This record gives sequence, C-alpha cells and structure tokens, in this order.
Amino acid sequence: MNQLVSVSGPSEVFALMALANDALPDDDRRKLTRADVALVNALLAQIDAREPSGMLAIAEALRDKVAALLPPR
Repeated sequence: MNQLVSVSGPSEVFALMALANDALPDDDRRKLTRADVALVNALLAQIDAREPSGMLAIAEALRDKVAALLPPR
C-alpha cells in the first residue's frame, strides 16, 4: 500500500502538516493539541498588552499557528 503523495503550494503543505500532526499518537510529546493552544492563551493572559517588547503579538502569532494545525472543533 505504498503511495506517492505530491503536494505543492503553501495551502497543501500546511494541510499535510496538519494531517501528520493528527497521525501522531496522543501521548507523543511532539503532537500539537488544544491543550497547547490553552497554554499559549494562559501565557497571553500574563503578558501586559502595554509592554512595548512585542511579546503579545509574538505569542498571539504562535497561538494562531498552533491552532491552525488542529482540526476544526
């Protein structure tokens, strides 16, 4: 059952990344989960939005990337 898969373009590559993440066992430390999104949200709650360091924007971008790899709720 060997199949060759070809992907091209950012959308297809990202979909393949999400599929690969979903295929990981639930106990694999590399698997991104909704708990990871919740963890980043907890970090966001601790960041002062007025801080000029840009940490809030960085954390929000990380949260959005992790969430995008997960299947819809």
